[in-house]
Amino acid sequence: MESKIITIEIDVKNDMKKSYDYIVEKFEVVTEFNLWKAYSEQLLKGERTPMLDVVDYEKAFYQYWINSGHHIRKQVNDDKALLELLTLFFPKYTEKSIVLYRGENLDAYNDKRIGFCWTPNVDKAKQFMSSNAFGSGGVLLRCKCQPDWILSSLSLDEHSRHLGEDEHIVNPFLLRNIEVLDSIASLE
Repeated sequence: MESKIITIEIDVKNDMKKSYDYIVEKFEVVTEFNLWKAYSEQLLKGERTPMLDVVDYEKAFYQYWINSGHHIRKQVNDDKALLELLTLFFPKYTEKSIVLYRGENLDAYNDKRIGFCWTPNVDKAKQFMSSNAFGSGGVLLRCKCQPDWILSSLSLDEHSRHLGEDEHIVNPFLLRNIEVLDSIASLE
């Protein structure tokens, strides 16, 4: 199927409106209309709204990911392409190895479709294990991640800290020695 260029006009009546706000509104429209696959292809080709600040674009994507990353992943429906997109927008991780946890859906784990978002907070990961316990159930994963397995840390983000997530974005294709610490039956 051939990709189409997506142009989304958003009415910006206030000249003082920050480009950051404009970008977030654009992301919301892309999500609402299930357009992340096509839009991510454009972004990877470097096709952004020319007048917008690149730094604002990166900040907006970073912030939008914290709340809506699951929608983006579902709509892109290609973890390799999503990995490219995340690498494009997130600041590179420069810290040391760290033990991270993830609450994952059991079906996704068995299909080797492990997600990108991990946390050093085991209790937060347990919450996600419960919320992802649909289909066959949920699992609590642990992995000692090497620095080059981690794309970025959102731990400095105020909203991520407020949520208690201390979110780290990993490259799930590089993860090794993942341990299953716990599991929960389906809540459906």
